[in-house]
Amino acid sequence: MNVLKLLTNWLTNLYSEFGADVPNPDKASSIINVASDMIGGNLSKFLGMGDNGIAFLADNGTVVKFTIDHDEAALWGSLANNHIPGIAKALKSFRLSDKKAGDTMVYMVNVEYVPDKLDNQTAAKISDGMKEAFSRSKEKYSQAIQKYGLEKAKSYYNKIRTVDIVRAFDDLADTDKKFEDIPEALITLADKHGTYLFDLTPQNFMMSSDGKVVLIDPSLPKLPSGHSVPKDLTFEQRLRVAMFTEALYYENNSCN
Repeated sequence: MNVLKLLTNWLTNLYSEFGADVPNPDKASSIINVASDMIGGNLSKFLGMGDNGIAFLADNGTVVKFTIDHDEAALWGSLANNHIPGIAKALKSFRLSDKKAGDTMVYMVNVEYVPDKLDNQTAAKISDGMKEAFSRSKEKYSQAIQKYGLEKAKSYYNKIRTVDIVRAFDDLADTDKKFEDIPEALITLADKHGTYLFDLTPQNFMMSSDGKVVLIDPSLPKLPSGHSVPKDLTFEQRLRVAMFTEALYYENNSCN
């Protein structure tokens, strides 16, 4: 599929909703050019599109994803100098910017390409493990409501679910070595990067060339349905974005 057409269509949809907060769709060609310069490869193949972003494979064997999820961009940026086994290696993270209009709400992340899809058996193990984790969490949440009340229980729900998901993957790792890097990777994400884990599916994972399960999408939607509509960032969010992403100017092929 045509990379320019796909990116233009994606930007057009965003522009109709968010206006000048995203690059004008007619800048798609410039964005592709600057992306290619930054990663040292040409965007050559469409990989997929989700609630928040669109991803392409480059001919240098890496993935370029454009996203409106600032948390995802900051997370990949924070991982760029801190590779965690079990998670696709992060390379670079940028915020698309215009010299005149300033920063946009579109980010570009560059990560290693993990080549192989999960086999059906491995995918089924993840699905079953998540179902079990959700069942545990639901039961604990009900107990917490009875013991502490709804408001206090709600404040702990994310942590409860995170613990149960890590436990599910720990159980998988005990019986299947393909999963051995995943529990520690999830713990590190939750502990050091402030990422709560909600709804990991087989689509969040791929298989590495050495036969290990690898998390390729550690970011998660912030809303229960629909895409994660960006909101005005808090000071802390702005600081995190500034710390872990670079401004990438798509008009003159430069960054700082």
